[in-house]
Amino acid sequence: MTISAAGSHDYWIVDPREETLTVYRWTPEGYLVALRAARGERVRAEPFEAIALQVGVLFGDEHDDG
Repeated sequence: MTISAAGSHDYWIVDPREETLTVYRWTPEGYLVALRAARGERVRAEPFEAIALQVGVLFGDEHDDG
């Protein structure tokens, strides 16, 4: 198996029903879950680990700079 046709090593699934963010990373075994977080959590999700992201912002919550 090779990397996806788009050539992406990482991809995110934002699930509005479950209000979750799931990040997958490509490995020799295929795509594996690198992170799973729910609304209300703050994460550093690859490949953007330098940025703290509030998962709720993906669902319309106000951004909290704190």
